[in-house]
Amino acid sequence: MRATIVDEEQLPATIATIGSTVEFHEGGSELKRVGTLVHLSDDAFYNNAIPVLTPVGAALIGLSEGQISYGALGGRLSTITLVKVLYQPEANSRAQS
Repeated sequence: MRATIVDEEQLPATIATIGSTVEFHEGGSELKRVGTLVHLSDDAFYNNAIPVLTPVGAALIGLSEGQISYGALGGRLSTITLVKVLYQPEANSRAQS
């Protein structure tokens, strides 16, 4: 519902995409977590994998830095704030071109 399709060249480096490593926090906690957004079948390849089909992954995908997503996490209403995109594959690809 919140998706906007853009060409890869127009995708800001501050947007969380599949393969992005992101820093975020949940709820009112200021404790920051770092994880990489992955397809469910790829979670074994990352120590910090966040499959996009999990509640946290679904909340983070498509957010830009500073945005907040609301949803039910573990049966309770919670928020996820994307603090920073540490790595985004699309931006990395453009930088190496």
